[in-house]
Amino acid sequence: MSSPRPSALALALLTALAGCRSTSPPARHPVAELTASATAKAEVVELVVPDWQRAQRARQLYLAIAALGYELDQQRARSAERGRALTAGPTASATARALTAAQLESLLVPPLEESQPTFERYVQLMLEMRSVLTEDELKRLNKVH
Repeated sequence: MSSPRPSALALALLTALAGCRSTSPPARHPVAELTASATAKAEVVELVVPDWQRAQRARQLYLAIAALGYELDQQRARSAERGRALTAGPTASATARALTAAQLESLLVPPLEESQPTFERYVQLMLEMRSVLTEDELKRLNKVH
């Protein structure tokens, strides 16, 4: 039996890869999206807002929002670490089977008492953003991802 020619094999591989191509980018975690979006907006806010002082304040607010995204990532990492610690060791599989829904949720998301202040700070920053920027400026900046 003869082996396929290299060009035929390459053509088949390219055809298979083309069929797997997606027209949309891969989904990001909401926190990563928050950080990326706020950072992108901070970079272009001066192009949208003509008043230098308001543009600088909006830039500071967007950078603070990006920092909150990083903080939320750290909280999620701590939750994941607690989960790894809980399910590590010789009794890991028994422990994992014994987890309640509430315990499982606490491993996947930060505890409310840990994440609530971060969320409240985000709301404060967004309310201030609404007082700094006009509705038209907000709409234009919301198109930036």
